[in-house]
Amino acid sequence: MRTFRISETASKKDERRTFDEMMRYVARNHIPHLVCEKVDRLLRNFKDTVMIEAWLEEDTARRLHLVKNSIVLHKNSPSQDKFMWGIHVVVAKNYIDNLREEVAKGWEEKLRAGWLPGVPPLGYDNVGEVRKRIQRPNPEAAPLIQTMFELAKNRRYSVVTLTREMTGRGLRTRNGRPLSPSHVHKLLRNPYYVGVIPWNGRTYPGSHTPIISPELFAEVQQALSRPHVAQYQKHTPLFQGLITCRQCTSMVTWEVQKDHWYGRCRGPRRCLKRKYARADEVEAQLMPYLRALQAPVPRLVTWLRATLKEAAERDLMAQSSGIRSLEERDKALAARARQLYLDKLDGRVPVALYDELSAELQMERQGIARALARLQNNDYSHLDRGLAFVELTQTAGEQFEDSDVIEEKRDLITRLFSSLTLDGQRLICEYNKYARCILDKVRRTKPPEGDNFEPAISGFTNGKGAFSWAPHPIWLELVDEFRELFGDEVQA
Repeated sequence: MRTFRISETASKKDERRTFDEMMRYVARNHIPHLVCEKVDRLLRNFKDTVMIEAWLEEDTARRLHLVKNSIVLHKNSPSQDKFMWGIHVVVAKNYIDNLREEVAKGWEEKLRAGWLPGVPPLGYDNVGEVRKRIQRPNPEAAPLIQTMFELAKNRRYSVVTLTREMTGRGLRTRNGRPLSPSHVHKLLRNPYYVGVIPWNGRTYPGSHTPIISPELFAEVQQALSRPHVAQYQKHTPLFQGLITCRQCTSMVTWEVQKDHWYGRCRGPRRCLKRKYARADEVEAQLMPYLRALQAPVPRLVTWLRATLKEAAERDLMAQSSGIRSLEERDKALAARARQLYLDKLDGRVPVALYDELSAELQMERQGIARALARLQNNDYSHLDRGLAFVELTQTAGEQFEDSDVIEEKRDLITRLFSSLTLDGQRLICEYNKYARCILDKVRRTKPPEGDNFEPAISGFTNGKGAFSWAPHPIWLELVDEFRELFGDEVQA
């Protein structure tokens, strides 16, 4: 004899697994008697009913004993017993359906309160008591999720290579297993990270703290939707997968002829730009675009780093005070929201009033979350990333010419340009928004007279020495522009 147990609160998956295990055990050991407390403990759907009846029909010696229902069912049972069996089956099905409706109502109430009634995606944890749990960012996994989104917007990474990269950085499932590419793709598509809860085809505004900005999430969705640029082997041409035809927008493909790479539009025959372009000639046409980003100012990055950091320090004092004030207000609102939820569960607050007050609290907390996100991003990190990009633009031409590594050159191209097109044999490059910002400053900068972009004793308020010539105020505009361009990014 063996006992199988199914708790009343068991999930449908657990119920089905236990029931199937029991039926396999009965068949394997040729057991003729099956004893159960009552029908609704044995059956949860009509599919199970069919299996039980088929088992009884196979052998007249088999018996189903339902203790509390006072029924012993077998192949030749009287019609009255079969009739009562059928009634109990329908009642059990109704009980399960009603239980499912009540659970769905509880889920709906929790969703309207802005909380997920289940396990949150990677990067968040459930905290609190059972049935009163809310979600909070995991201090270890959340930064890795932010890094994953930052890397995902760069077309240098496919989902497969991104999975490999994040595994190397230590991102794992809750069970400690490596992530699969399909899991990573699912995470990158999940709007939960920007404060929206997807549930059964609908979306609900969440009360949890977003860890990804809407702008970054939108960039990642765009990156996932565009055609994948594959990773190429050592002898792959430099521009493979990077250049399209100016007229028909088809991809330019490359082939070797007479020891040289040649690219050609493979679009429709009616395309008038289907001419062969030699790779080294196209590469030569790229160089002026790279050199155009170099300012006629030596030691520009050094001057920018000193000047912009001094300007940012004045903002940080006001920032820290604002963050403290907003965090205290958010904690107070979170406590009110939890107490309101408990009062609703205990029946002290009507559902209609709870919905109204909860929506008001949720709206205010979302505003605080957005304000905190703006303030918390107002640090040196966006300046460091911006200055690193300026340094890249000032040395891009030299790096490109000196490098013999195809992937290094491809990396420079993807970091500076949004698109490359061939108009016949003429290369046309479109800078991305970051490079356009630098190009605007370069075009408006007048070179200093002589070679006197050097530290001088006078002209600097803190006595540490200053540059005798500075491209002020053109390059100081980068204080605000860096915040706009790089402020929503997470440093990888």
